[in-house]
Amino acid sequence: MPITTTKWFVDVVEYADGINPSNAFSVKVIFNDDQIYTLGQFQDKINDAFQLATTVPLTLHEYVLKIADLSMLLPDAEFDPTAPIELALQYHVYPADLVGPLGPVQSGYLDGEDSFRFKINFYSGPHGFNEIDRPPSLAALGGDFDSVLPLSKIQYETEVSPQLVVAPGFNARALMMSKPPVRPDVQFMPIIGSRSTMKIFLNGMVGNYEERPIILGAMDKSNFAGQYIAQQLTTLPTWDAIVAALEEENSPQLGPIRFTSDDPVQQFQIFRTRERPSAYTNFAGTGRTFKPVVAYGKGASSGITTEQIRPNTTYYYCFRAMDTHGNVSNPTHVYQIELVDNDGQRFLTQKIIEFEDYITPYLQVKKTGHKMIYIEPSESNLQLDAETYKELTPEDNISLFETPAANILGTQHPDNCWDKIFKIRVTSRKTGKKFDINVTFKNTGVQNP
Repeated sequence: MPITTTKWFVDVVEYADGINPSNAFSVKVIFNDDQIYTLGQFQDKINDAFQLATTVPLTLHEYVLKIADLSMLLPDAEFDPTAPIELALQYHVYPADLVGPLGPVQSGYLDGEDSFRFKINFYSGPHGFNEIDRPPSLAALGGDFDSVLPLSKIQYETEVSPQLVVAPGFNARALMMSKPPVRPDVQFMPIIGSRSTMKIFLNGMVGNYEERPIILGAMDKSNFAGQYIAQQLTTLPTWDAIVAALEEENSPQLGPIRFTSDDPVQQFQIFRTRERPSAYTNFAGTGRTFKPVVAYGKGASSGITTEQIRPNTTYYYCFRAMDTHGNVSNPTHVYQIELVDNDGQRFLTQKIIEFEDYITPYLQVKKTGHKMIYIEPSESNLQLDAETYKELTPEDNISLFETPAANILGTQHPDNCWDKIFKIRVTSRKTGKKFDINVTFKNTGVQNP
């Protein structure tokens, strides 16, 4: 059985100058009979017809129909649910190329202002006739156009007020740089029978971590400033401002950057001094480059270099890795090295130093031990301070069967150990490796049995 259809026609009159009609066209909308259409489907049908009119083309403007449900906006006092009206709708038709996707800027008549506008006519009689193209047969009957046909006419006029707005676009500062490498691994090896030669094995490591950059020289400031921009880690406006912040120790405007092994290590930087450093900047100007190679001069990411040093003399070393793009890692720990020659008995001593050890030596209490370490409060911290409690009277409500208050042991002065955190660092005398133990002493009182 064939599907019967119903045709709708929408007649549009355009006024390019806002006063005189300049173009007219009709769009055809076909609906299947006995089919229920939703508001969205009805809206799509009309808009598809408008789109076809621009394709033919019948018009230079793309018209858009939008339907708004006003029944949800009616106040309860004004809306009678028993009334026959079940749905209140509002139709908006506008040229999208002139007013944009948000709908008409203003509706109503032009009041004499020159601006593009249009008019839509819905007729119950013949379609496609308007002020521009009036049929001769109807004109011969005399009278105006509306009196000739039995018309039911709806007129919608709109005007647009396009405005030019300078909207912010996308603005970003970008710099393409590979991330700096991680610290290298270092091993010191003495030479049997030699009193002034040792080997240093340097190996590029694999890792990924965040850390504040450590500056050793002027070039480091420029290199790490580029990393802050490339990794999008700062809002400072200029390159010079980033460099100035790098010169400030622990600047709040600069946080950590990411070090990772995204490129192979190509060479290493070796820094050496005979003066005990108090900061990494003491190594500035002492660096030299070591580039490991294999057969036929091909580069490698690890290698062994030979060092000539004086016996029984203390040297301080630190090292950095450099990748194929010239990015440098943060320096390693500072190593204290001495090649001891004791009347032919030769051995290498090494340990890691930390700058705070040198700055505050009076805080460093050292004890040697073998296999086991026993830590406890001093005897003075375990004694009851009778001077503090001898003035107590029965009115103080002290019971022999209650748990004493905390921290009643030890002398009551700021130097006792209770509720304080102590860092205990254990160092291997053989390898120089270290680990820390954080200890808090708690005095919870003594309870009678």
